[in-house]
Amino acid sequence: MRPTSTSFGGTRSRRLSRSAASAVLLVGVLLGGSCSSGDDETSSTTASTTAPMTPSTQPAASPACATATTAPSITRLDVTVDGTARSALVHLPSTATGTDPLPVVLSFHGAESSAAVQQATDGLTTTADTEGFVVVYPEGLRVDLDEQVTDVPGWDVAGQTVDEPAFVAALLDELGNQVCIDPSRVYATGFSNGGHLVLALPCALPGRIAAVAPVEGWFTSAVCETGPATPTIAFHGLDEIAAPFDGAQPPQPTVLPALDVYAAQAARNGCTDEPTGEAITPTVDRLTWDGCQASTILYTLDDHGHAWPGHPLPATPDQVVQLLCPAGEPPADFVTALGVTCQTLADNLLLTNTDIDATDLMWAFFSQNT
Repeated sequence: MRPTSTSFGGTRSRRLSRSAASAVLLVGVLLGGSCSSGDDETSSTTASTTAPMTPSTQPAASPACATATTAPSITRLDVTVDGTARSALVHLPSTATGTDPLPVVLSFHGAESSAAVQQATDGLTTTADTEGFVVVYPEGLRVDLDEQVTDVPGWDVAGQTVDEPAFVAALLDELGNQVCIDPSRVYATGFSNGGHLVLALPCALPGRIAAVAPVEGWFTSAVCETGPATPTIAFHGLDEIAAPFDGAQPPQPTVLPALDVYAAQAARNGCTDEPTGEAITPTVDRLTWDGCQASTILYTLDDHGHAWPGHPLPATPDQVVQLLCPAGEPPADFVTALGVTCQTLADNLLLTNTDIDATDLMWAFFSQNT
C-alpha cells in the first residue's frame, strides 16, 4: 500500500484526458463498431428535465411498476435537458417481468469514449443477466476538458457548460416511467473521467444514488466540500500513467492523488478511524476505512495500469501504438504532454490485473447497500 498523501484543494486542474480514452476507443475499433450510441434497432423515449427526487418523496417502486402490462423491451432512452438532446443505452436482464422493481447500475464511459464502448468493456451486462438488474450507459456530450483537450466526448464534472446531474436525474425519471425499477437501489460506476463524475453525483443528487464505484478515477478537482454519506468501493492501479495513484504536478499534467480523494470521501462518509490495509492477493491490497456511516473501500492493484480490473483489452501492443501514434504522423498531444513514448503508454493501457474482477466485486458491494 502506498503512503498516505496530504489533503487536496478544490481548484480545477489542467489534466489531459486523451490517454484515458485511447484504450476504450481501441476496443470500439476492434469490435468494428462506432463510438456513438447509434440508432440501430432501439426503442427510445423522450422526456424533459425534472427536479431530483429526495428520499422523502421517492416511491418504493417506479411508476412503470403500476402500469406495465408486459415485460419491458427498451434498449435506449432519449431525454431533453436544457434544450439539448441526450441519450443512454439500456440493458435489461432477461428476467425482467415489468412488475417486479429492479435495481439499476449507471455505468459512465471515460473521456473520448462512448456508451457503446463502455457497454462492450465493463462486463456489467453479463452480471446483470445473472443477478437481475438494469444497466444504463449514459452518453457524454462533446465538452472542453481543459485548455489542451477540447471538443471531446466526456463529462463536464465541474459544470462549466453542461449540467450533468440534471441529465442523470432526467434519465432516471424516464427509465422509471418505462421500466419497473427500485429507486432506492440505483448505483453508479464509471471509468476515468466517468469515475470522477460518479463520485460527485451523490452530492448533486442526494437520495438518488445508493452507492458508487469509481474505476481508475481521473480526478482533476475536489469532488465536493460536503455531501451525503454514500457507500463507496473504488479501484486504482499503482502503475497508472494516465491517472497516477500518487498524483502528478507540472511539468506533467496535474492530477490529484487518488488516496487523498478517497480519504476526503471517507470523511464525508463519517469515517472516524484510520484505514486498515489487507492483502487480498500478492498483487492486490484492500484499504478499508473504519468507524464509518457508509462503507468506504479502496482496492489498489500492482501490475495494473489504466484499465478495468479483471477485463483486459482485446488488443496487442502494436495495435494500441498505431492508435496513439499513427505511422507518418506526430504523436498525439497527450503522449507528448505525459512525457512518455507511445510504446510505454500502450503498455500501460494494456496492463490489467486479473487477480480480481472489479465488476463482480462492485455488484456484491452494491447489493449490500440500499
